[in-house]
Amino acid sequence: ATLFSSVYDAREVFCSKSEMLAYPATHLKKKDLVLLEARLIRYFLKDDKGRYSHFRAQFELHAISLLHS
Repeated sequence: ATLFSSVYDAREVFCSKSEMLAYPATHLKKKDLVLLEARLIRYFLKDDKGRYSHFRAQFELHAISLLHS
């Protein structure tokens, strides 16, 4: 399994990702203050009669920025 690699050190200043240093995901710990960047995706499902009557939602994680540790 591959660890999530879009983790950034924003403890000094939060700025563009290209200007922040990468931060190892394995160094994150309980009580760290992080900013999560995620996309909420909602999609519809068909029922037994072929109608779109139910929907599901999921989060797609894009980045984690460490604000305070």
